[in-house]
Amino acid sequence: KVQVYSLFQRFVILLNIIIMIYLFITGFSITFGNWTGGGEIARFMRATQEIVGLGWIPVWFLMTIIAFKDHKYFIRPTTKVWNKIFLRGKYKHMDRINYYMYVAFGSKLVLSGFIIWFMFPDYLTNAETIQFKRFILFIHFMGSAIISFFTFETIYSYFVSVKGYIPGVVTGKLPIEYLEQLRPDVLEEDKSLINS
Repeated sequence: KVQVYSLFQRFVILLNIIIMIYLFITGFSITFGNWTGGGEIARFMRATQEIVGLGWIPVWFLMTIIAFKDHKYFIRPTTKVWNKIFLRGKYKHMDRINYYMYVAFGSKLVLSGFIIWFMFPDYLTNAETIQFKRFILFIHFMGSAIISFFTFETIYSYFVSVKGYIPGVVTGKLPIEYLEQLRPDVLEEDKSLINS
């Protein structure tokens, strides 16, 4: 096995996955509360959804930065330091689309979430404002559904469909056979991994 992910990268990736799953569950519970029912756990998760969502914003931003790894204008000044921040390798076309969707719909979630956070309709609020908030809620729901699809598709592709990848993200080490078959771009970028 070879060291591919730094401690910082593992922390951001795993925290992003955990928070995304939590927000997906709580968002589903809020949207379809009449189906999911009540109880102390459901009430707690619904109450903390906004706070956790607020905490996801810097995680989303960090994930956006470290995954910005093969843009034509991006050059790593030194691999020793920059490989600990930015993910290694080059994107395949579908992976690059996943990254763009994550950035685009993540920003949509952040923006719509802030608008929802600060809008509190009361009896003085006119109908147009309430309709606008409903529209923003729709945008937020649509963005969360689409970003969840691309995120969970990536999780399945890298974590579930390939045996041994989940321990690799936890420890930072991946089998050389895995890299040769599925991530040869990582080995091509850093030949020293083969000899390490």
